[in-house]
Amino acid sequence: MRKEERIFMYGQIYALKNKGFNISQIAYETGLSRPTIYKYLDMNLEEIESWCNDLTVRSKKLDPYRARILQWLNQYPHMSSAQIYDWLLEIDGDLDCAESTVRLYVKNIREAEGIIKNPQARSYMAVPEFEPGKQTQVDWGESWQKNIDGGQTKLYFISFVLSYSRYKFAYWLDRPFSTDDGIYAHELALAYFGGMTEEFVYDQDSTISVNENAGDFMLTAAFQAYVETRGIKVRLCKKADPESKGMVESVVKFVKRNFAENRTYAGLEDWNQRTLNWLKRTGNHKVHKITKERPEKMFIVEKKHLLPAHPVTLDQNYKLSITRAIRKDNTILFKSNRYTVPLGTYNRFKDHKLSLILEGDQLLIMDPAQEEFLAKHTVCKDHGKLIDTNLHERKPSKSQIELKEKVFQLLGFTREAEIFVRKIWDKYPRHRQEQYRLLLNCIKDYPDSASSALERCISEETYSANSFKSFLLYEDAWKKKDHQLRLLENDENLRYALESAPQRSVDSYYLKLGVE
Repeated sequence: MRKEERIFMYGQIYALKNKGFNISQIAYETGLSRPTIYKYLDMNLEEIESWCNDLTVRSKKLDPYRARILQWLNQYPHMSSAQIYDWLLEIDGDLDCAESTVRLYVKNIREAEGIIKNPQARSYMAVPEFEPGKQTQVDWGESWQKNIDGGQTKLYFISFVLSYSRYKFAYWLDRPFSTDDGIYAHELALAYFGGMTEEFVYDQDSTISVNENAGDFMLTAAFQAYVETRGIKVRLCKKADPESKGMVESVVKFVKRNFAENRTYAGLEDWNQRTLNWLKRTGNHKVHKITKERPEKMFIVEKKHLLPAHPVTLDQNYKLSITRAIRKDNTILFKSNRYTVPLGTYNRFKDHKLSLILEGDQLLIMDPAQEEFLAKHTVCKDHGKLIDTNLHERKPSKSQIELKEKVFQLLGFTREAEIFVRKIWDKYPRHRQEQYRLLLNCIKDYPDSASSALERCISEETYSANSFKSFLLYEDAWKKKDHQLRLLENDENLRYALESAPQRSVDSYYLKLGVE
């Protein structure tokens, strides 16, 4: 009741009292209860004024969050009160407030601020009830998310829901799911549930199926091998038949609207961890509209009926694979640290990402486009570090190997030649071709001086094509000078012509002339 309404009610009660109305009559006229009327009549003017003013100063439990909620509503007018409730729980896990209270508070803010919510049409379908441990429904979804830098990233996810308890699991990637990715997500889900149901229901997704022929479905070879190894009973739904897996269809919408919508993306690892937090806080905690129970509570019952999911040996090694964009400084960002890749990997004209695979404490960086490993690093547990290594390099090309063998051949297949060629190979991983081509040209132009230049490089431990060229030219120049000197010594006329006459003093000439 507002302040004005209280004052009006107080005046109406006293007016009827002054007219001689008894308590029963006043109650009939005002519609108030007899205790309420007695409470009004027992208050004097000062008490009623204090009571009315109390309405205006009394704070509500959600008032400390009002500015934040208003900011969210202004930014996302279509935001649901359910998502606002989840976000409040995310920033304050100790929030002592029911979702209904949040719903009413948000409604009052919308009315006071004139923020209209555009209603979204929703469709409902009846879904059959299942026994515990009977069925898991699986589906894929995607969502565009804002980045911390203002851009957008398209994310892909797979969701699992146990049909009895509605207990859920979701896993995200920043690229479309491959069959291997789907298998890895299954293993994560089984670990999360602590077991598996008798049946798994899927849509006809290209990740796991390749054909339908009169109701007969074919799985991809990799997924067929996986389900046979795991002992999973698969049921594929018909195309355009969402009713057969309505639960997971609703879960996909729930994940997108309650978790992903309006959130800012700051990295895949962080995103998946926030998803797990959301599942614990809301996804599996919120009372389900159909069962009228919390999924986490019903899961306690269903977990006892799950089949064991013991570790199995798979034909392939399905490791955690995530992707990262190549930065301009030829690094990738992983867990707040920068890890180097070979120089020249970044290309501003290409939009491709690198795959990251974790093997224990080792981080393997792979170029999926070239199907080659670019770098291997030990994972750093600190933050803000640059992790560099000189060990990573591209797979040598066939032309590089051929040039190397050709230089080795022209240098005579000697021990010194082997050392020299190998040192250049290790020292110049990004410029091997240029080094070997320069060596080939030098050897072809100065074949007689190559061995001497090689000896100088080895003795002075200088392993470079340019150093080889300098020693080669120096050696060739000395050979040319020595040759010219030998020619002069063998030609007597030239030798005498080049000899200098002895210098005499001026006094000696005076003596010859008889001049004192």
